[in-house]
Amino acid sequence: MASKLHTAESPANETSEMKPQSIRRAAGDMANPQVASISVPGEYATKVAWNALHEGLHVHLFSDNVPLADEKALKTTAQEMDRLVMGPDCGTAIVDGHPFGFANEVSSGSIGLVAASGTGLQAVSSRISRRGGGISQAVGTGGRDLTEHIEAKTTQTALNMLDDDPETDVIVIISKPPSDAAVEAVSASLEDAKTPVIAHFQGTTKNYDNVQMTETLADTADIALEQSGIEPSVTDSRLPDSQLKTAVNSLSAEKRWVRGLFTGGTLCTEAALTLAESGKQIQSNVGIGEPVSDPASPSGHAVLDLGTDDLTAGRPHPMIDLTLRNNLLRQALEDPSVGIIILDVVLGHGAHEDPAGALANVLDTTESDSLVIASVCGTDEDPQHRTSQIETLETAGIFVAESNATAARHVADAISNSTSHPVEGGSQ
Repeated sequence: MASKLHTAESPANETSEMKPQSIRRAAGDMANPQVASISVPGEYATKVAWNALHEGLHVHLFSDNVPLADEKALKTTAQEMDRLVMGPDCGTAIVDGHPFGFANEVSSGSIGLVAASGTGLQAVSSRISRRGGGISQAVGTGGRDLTEHIEAKTTQTALNMLDDDPETDVIVIISKPPSDAAVEAVSASLEDAKTPVIAHFQGTTKNYDNVQMTETLADTADIALEQSGIEPSVTDSRLPDSQLKTAVNSLSAEKRWVRGLFTGGTLCTEAALTLAESGKQIQSNVGIGEPVSDPASPSGHAVLDLGTDDLTAGRPHPMIDLTLRNNLLRQALEDPSVGIIILDVVLGHGAHEDPAGALANVLDTTESDSLVIASVCGTDEDPQHRTSQIETLETAGIFVAESNATAARHVADAISNSTSHPVEGGSQ
């Protein structure tokens, strides 16, 4: 692609011996460096990112807690330089096949991704790979890129690069609920695009002439495969409708509430939007339904993103440290009013080495007849091995759906049919 994100060819000294004290020193010690990956406390991240841009580098900014004004200034300058600032709080990217942050091991191919969403990028890229496709580049932008403050500056630059990339035949855009101004900016930047574009903007119903809109993350991956001329090689089907309905009907009348405990924010938002379609009152901490008053002690139908800044202050992300979710899972299992628990299991580099095993251990040590439904984001090439993780979950009695959207739809159907199912809607 134009301004292609080539990683450095090789260091002048042996990599294991390199311990540069500055971006300038690191750039000087490597042959043709292109990307600086930055993970320092937010108060220092802006300065380091400016140093990287001044060296002519693209920036992968894993750091969070970067002031919004700093992000806008960095991205405005980067856009003028035809460089990318991926972040702040960019949890996932794949550059020339090299994973950054919580990325999955996926096949190389012709589908390019641009995502203001880490787990959204993971869900789409891993499903594409599992079903026979591959990724050319996957650019994470940071979750605020499609807000009214930033107006998709990194997204626009990435789209232009991918549109000029001869190795990219289809472009996919993924975002949590974006601002109207950001979506309009993206649409305008695609007026002269030569490459087909698919977009999944959560919560957006407006259509655009030059973009094919999708409803779920799974649909996004499948349509991208179709556009690239690839017929999916597997179906990922795991959970028959009849199996879940039988399990729901076996719940006691007292077990009326649904609890969603998610490590991925985009997966949480997708589930919350789907559950809200049931017409029942939903609580969440992702802006869907009513706010959850106390995430440590939720009530009613409550869906939680456990990776928000307020819940990760002073602790690792729940994709790394499962303590918070395990505690909330045990609490939900022991709550006699909770009937169904919905979870995500996110695999990949940097994630917990055995998240399914940790969940299974909670179920093994807690007496409960609540239903637990999960989806697994990842591939068999990931360090955790997706098929093995699924087998562990199913052995523990956890229902495994073929996608997060499918899991949420099963649960939404259960609570919408409250006259025939024990799981009821409404408020406490």
